[in-house]
Amino acid sequence: MGKYSYDEEACLYLVPTPIGNLKDFTFRAIETLESVPHIFCEDTRESSKLLKELGINKKLSVCNEQNEEKAAIKILEYLENNESVALISDRGTPIVSDPGYKVVKYLLDNDKKVVSLPGASALLPALTNSGIEPHPFCFVGFLNSKRSKRKKELENLKSLKMTLVF
Repeated sequence: MGKYSYDEEACLYLVPTPIGNLKDFTFRAIETLESVPHIFCEDTRESSKLLKELGINKKLSVCNEQNEEKAAIKILEYLENNESVALISDRGTPIVSDPGYKVVKYLLDNDKKVVSLPGASALLPALTNSGIEPHPFCFVGFLNSKRSKRKKELENLKSLKMTLVF
């Protein structure tokens, strides 16, 4: 189990980024990105544009589906040197349909602290704007891009008696 206290111990911050409007950034998210010595991101081209808009000039490291295990090892090294790290995705919250799960699992398995900040998410605005019954609901994420597999996924989900969000 991970540590979640707010002491001075180095940690990995999961920092949500705006989906479409820069004003959706929280003060805490910006402050975190300004304060950590290391920022890992899904795509350096996208994230460097975002950080430039905020006036934050830091070297970015990549954490994507292709190198997530390698990134996890590097992040653990930083934390063991008492250096905090932020993880951002291109838009939205890391791990939710974006890379980061393997990193968090690895760090928690190594008894390191992970702090997930609240912030931008497409899930709840989509649900609350839909006019569809929100209780209960299930977030499914992205369906398979192959038609036959996607059709099978949808067939399996038919039995759930709740609102489904994709």
